[in-house]
Amino acid sequence: MGKTALAQWCLGYAATTRGDWIVQSASCEPFHAGMSFFPIQELLRRLSTGFASVRDLVAEGFGPQSSESDIAFKAFNEQIDPSDRRGYMMATFPNAIFAANRVAGRPALIFIDELERVDTASVDAIMVLASRLADAPVLLLGCYRSDLVAGDRQHALNPLLEYCRRNTRSGQLMNIPPIPETSLQQLIDVCLGDPVEVSGRFLSRLYRETEGNPLFIREVVRGLRERAAASGQRDVLEASQRQVTWKLDADTEFLELPKSIEDAVSSRLTPLTDEQREIIGAASIIGRRFQYQTLLAVLEWTDDRVLEGIDDLVTIELLREVDGAVEEFEFTHGRLREVVVSQMTGLRRTRLHGKVADVIRAQQRIYVPEEWERILGFHLMNARRYEDAAPHLEEAGVNFLRAQSSAEAADYFRMCLDSLEKAVVPDEVKITHIGLLLGASLKLSGQLDAAQRVLGEVIISTAAPEATLWALDHLGDIHRMRDETEEAISLYERCQKEAEQAGDIELVAEVSADLAELHMREYERLAGIDAEKSTTHFEIYKRYLESETNLIGEHSPKDARARSLRNRAKFERAVGKPEDAIELYEQSIHLDEGAPPSHQLRIPYAKALRLVGRPKDAMTQVELVLDWSRQIGAMRSEAIARQYRGLLLMEEGLDANISDRQALFEEARTELSLALKQHEEVNFKQGVRETATDLFELEVSWGETTSAIKYLAMAMDLGSHALKLSNRKLAEAVVEQLRSNGEQARANRLLERIGAIDLDGGGI
Repeated sequence: MGKTALAQWCLGYAATTRGDWIVQSASCEPFHAGMSFFPIQELLRRLSTGFASVRDLVAEGFGPQSSESDIAFKAFNEQIDPSDRRGYMMATFPNAIFAANRVAGRPALIFIDELERVDTASVDAIMVLASRLADAPVLLLGCYRSDLVAGDRQHALNPLLEYCRRNTRSGQLMNIPPIPETSLQQLIDVCLGDPVEVSGRFLSRLYRETEGNPLFIREVVRGLRERAAASGQRDVLEASQRQVTWKLDADTEFLELPKSIEDAVSSRLTPLTDEQREIIGAASIIGRRFQYQTLLAVLEWTDDRVLEGIDDLVTIELLREVDGAVEEFEFTHGRLREVVVSQMTGLRRTRLHGKVADVIRAQQRIYVPEEWERILGFHLMNARRYEDAAPHLEEAGVNFLRAQSSAEAADYFRMCLDSLEKAVVPDEVKITHIGLLLGASLKLSGQLDAAQRVLGEVIISTAAPEATLWALDHLGDIHRMRDETEEAISLYERCQKEAEQAGDIELVAEVSADLAELHMREYERLAGIDAEKSTTHFEIYKRYLESETNLIGEHSPKDARARSLRNRAKFERAVGKPEDAIELYEQSIHLDEGAPPSHQLRIPYAKALRLVGRPKDAMTQVELVLDWSRQIGAMRSEAIARQYRGLLLMEEGLDANISDRQALFEEARTELSLALKQHEEVNFKQGVRETATDLFELEVSWGETTSAIKYLAMAMDLGSHALKLSNRKLAEAVVEQLRSNGEQARANRLLERIGAIDLDGGGI
């Protein structure tokens, strides 16, 4: 009949006709009543049936001492920071599926319905699984309504859809078109379950009104059946001993053909009694999924009376029990709930939202704290109690931001902003601060144009000067992300000057760190190409690094202290003091204890370890990053780890005997080639240049001049600069770039090797 029916048929086919597959499914929640990772957590719960926990399932599949088992434990450990648990949850999703594969020895079919309602965190987890589908026999099937997604550029589902469009070998998008008019009678037969005599006029009228939408057709026909049964009108039924025959024509009196899906669903609500309507009305305000105890408290009826009404609504398939949950129910379709809400007067909706808010406030103990803030804020806002709603919506946004769910954070900051602006006496200072948080969230979620607009409004506000200054810093970040270096420097310098005048030490330190990193990047990039500019950037870099170091103290935020330590460590490494750099990196690791092994810290730490002659320890750090990034599908992080793993293998080969050297060089070439491809795929130009430099050195060391020159051209992708330099000059520039990054021994080694081959084949 449609996408969900087709998917359900596939699940049944996999579980029976095609063999005993592992088959699990979940459905997404509506935005305001859902939670991050809801379908993911639901799938994990179902996959781990028969095990004490998800970790036990993963441990059974990968081993109790495996990193996968440890990650699964951390994903559900409330002692770990929510922002770190987010990453662990993303990695645990595919790990649990693969563990189920291993334990059962069977392929898996995973189905997620109503993806038009999916949250950003769940999409991230699905993308991780998508990136690892080659690791196990898994089919991931999802359904969504294109009409609710296609027009929304910021929809959470878009990255997954784009992945399927790009990666047609591993992903497909299948459009479920309208039912053709020639098949309409067959569909009516299926819906009614009895023989049907249908006039052509009826079919034309039905098709015209529904436009072949399977859900529209199904709801129209289901409403027809229920109305006939409820009204006792037998003019459309012809009974015989063996069967009931439906006779339908365009003049069927009681059939009000719906003009939209809302009308189609509404026709199913007509037979409800007053009590059933009151129950379903209260439930619809609570949300698509609701706690029975919350509904009971909102209605203020006896337990038996509510239970009887719920049983009736389950019987006629308007509600259903949530599998595996205690005293939880949900609407069988999101549209059902939306139609019920739309049929209420605005006043009734407002009053009910207020009553629900009061009940949820009193039932705080049965909700997860973050969820309680979010749901309470939503109901208070819709109850038009804007002053009460704003703090809860703000807290919900902050919670999302901590968990790195920046798109969801932006949604709640928008609602908070709306509530603040509708308050009896709008608090302009608070409005400006929430605007700043909204802009920052949009920046982190990659919505740069929207972020720039919001931050621009914050900057012109005079209500909160400190927020205006932080908005300048965020705008500088946006320009830096776009590689608009001059614009970024201009904004950073303006921000720093005004922050100093305002005495905002924390912001001055933040901008100093931004400027230090920007100028260090330019110093390394121009080394060997434009010595004067490179030196200028290095001197500016040192000035900002010193400023950041002086401003960061023991009372500064933890992330600011960790960042300062990393920046200082990079300086020590660049000036030839790797032992000092190691000490600083280890202090930063201690501050980040419990956080996932990110490439931002572990790879620079590995570089310092390698420089002091500890390649095995360096490889351990690289493997941590590689293992983690593969599990969560972080391609850029994986590429950086593979890039450095290739370098370590190449250097191991340089010190090995000739027979071992060839094998190590081949493995290094494989790692570096894959890293290069991944860097190109994510359009990380700095990674392309650095990996091409490693491949250039590898080919030079192996005596492959032609391929060495090819990689040299990629390493020195400097536009017009490249046209002015010979191959040898470009190679010497690569040597200087290595020196600028503290790679003295490697630079000397490469300089010696390029002197032994002919690179004078003309300019590149």
